Amino acid sequence: MKILLIMPGGRKGLVWAVRPWVAPGGIVTLAGMTPEHHHVSIWSELAHGTLTEENLPEADLYGISGLTSTRFEAYRIARMIRKRGKKVVAGGFDVTGHYRDDPENNGKEQLSFFDAILIGRGTPPVWQQILTDFERASLGQV
Repeated sequence: MKILLIMPGGRKGLVWAVRPWVAPGGIVTLAGMTPEHHHVSIWSELAHGTLTEENLPEADLYGISGLTSTRFEAYRIARMIRKRGKKVVAGGFDVTGHYRDDPENNGKEQLSFFDAILIGRGTPPVWQQILTDFERASLGQV
């Protein structure tokens, strides 16, 4: 299985696009926890540029992690991926904080963009469960 882990960087020229310089530590950690029989790639928009329909690498599963300042860019990327019929898992500071700030909605806004959300730390058992659920075509909220 091919997995692409993405760190959004914001969009140039838009007021909400604060382009933080934060290393994509969470996605690097997930890549390190991924069993060797999977092929993992990482795309940081800060390093590689903005993802578009034309340059989006092909993968079976996509993961997005970001900060609140890149939320709308993450949503844009997720829409583009799901338009291709692919699955998107999201996690990171924004997803966790947004979920915890509005527990009554249980991540409904986020789940309208992503197929699954990872709240809190991505530990080996949680990441393995996400991969297993994906392989069984039963990916859901984790």
